[in-house]
Amino acid sequence: MEVRNRSAEVVLADEVAQNGELFKNKFVRVLGKVSSLDPRVNTATITIGNHKLAVDLTLVGPCVKVGSLFQFVGEVECTKEGDSLNQIVRAQFGRCVDGLDITLFKQALMARRSFLQEVDASNG
Repeated sequence: MEVRNRSAEVVLADEVAQNGELFKNKFVRVLGKVSSLDPRVNTATITIGNHKLAVDLTLVGPCVKVGSLFQFVGEVECTKEGDSLNQIVRAQFGRCVDGLDITLFKQALMARRSFLQEVDASNG
């Protein structure tokens, strides 16, 4: 029996918001600032740059604070409403990462991706 690696891909909220179909049904780890919270339906909205992404907090609970930087791990679901595609991350885990240097995080993420591409190319 084959065991699948179900680790979450590290992505930015704007990547999921712009390219939702690419991440549909995938586990991701997203980073963004909590811009709104609706405890009645257990959802939050995170932003990075000018992009917004919805996060379902049902499994996480009301642990988020508006204005804080959070990282969530969960599965991306996409739904169509008319001509628009809506993405939501069904979070299974969330943590506050206030104080994280987002610019440095992005640089490290790009370096990691470049390294992994080189490893894949040399093993390919």
